[in-house]
Amino acid sequence: DRVAARKSTSGARERTSRDLTFMSGQTARLSEQSVVHHAPLLIALEVVDRRGSGGPEVTQACAIEEDWLFDGYPELFSDRDELVFNPDTSRVERIARIYYGSVCIDERKAAAPPGPDAARVLRDWVLTRGLKQLDPKDRLGELAARIELCRAADAALSPPQTRESLLDICLAESADLSEFKTQEIADVVQSRLSPELIAALYRDAPAEIRLRGGRKTQVHYTGGSGPWVQSFLQDFFGSSETPRIGGGRVPLTLHLLAPNRRAIQVTQDLASSRQRVYPELRRQLSRRYPRHAWPEDGATAEPPPPRPPRSPGKR
Repeated sequence: DRVAARKSTSGARERTSRDLTFMSGQTARLSEQSVVHHAPLLIALEVVDRRGSGGPEVTQACAIEEDWLFDGYPELFSDRDELVFNPDTSRVERIARIYYGSVCIDERKAAAPPGPDAARVLRDWVLTRGLKQLDPKDRLGELAARIELCRAADAALSPPQTRESLLDICLAESADLSEFKTQEIADVVQSRLSPELIAALYRDAPAEIRLRGGRKTQVHYTGGSGPWVQSFLQDFFGSSETPRIGGGRVPLTLHLLAPNRRAIQVTQDLASSRQRVYPELRRQLSRRYPRHAWPEDGATAEPPPPRPPRSPGKR
């Protein structure tokens, strides 16, 4: 019970600290006058309880070898494995330790293989620090909502999904977060879904739709009371029907933008909007933006061709 080891965060073989841990789990400090400066294992020959100075102090000690302990007390040895995330390497490591009682006398690290245990460590690390660090655009939230929309028509396609459950799918075959620096986690998840569910997502819950004039616009599934899109008011010229998804079951909420890219109306009923709201909007917008075309009948007017992508940094 007088066997002690130096504490260290750099491994059991690289101990230079004066802090000691005994076999019983108790702690002490090695005297500065001790000549046993670098031995990883030692026997405390004399311990003085110096009250008010940080606890017990080992004033005399003798260095020992691990083999001596194993020859005399093999039953007191035990092995313990632990999986931990190393933020410096962005991967899960397996730490194998050998203990003599409460004293760690050997520690070895190696990269952990992919598997359920490594995936749990990755998951805990990601969720503790916030999923946004790995998924800043909340694409997992979007994908979960798209799956739920598909399940409304056919619940057998998939169990209910959340951001966290989709993260589990993503990490199931990984022990290294650095691989997600070059690929979106939502793309990894989608590639592992069933072919039937993937087909339903493209068919009934698309990530984007093409408007009548040819312009593509993203469908948003979070941040509102239902799926919604936003585009310039003129992009909806030539149509009086609200775009729908989900096999025609779900009308999209339309955020109609002025030329300054700010929403001037939000509606799920484009036909009614044409009759009740558009005439007044037309009067206001034609005064503010006279270079733009504002036809009297938006339902029959031709929408403008798709605009070229904006240059980086332009607003």
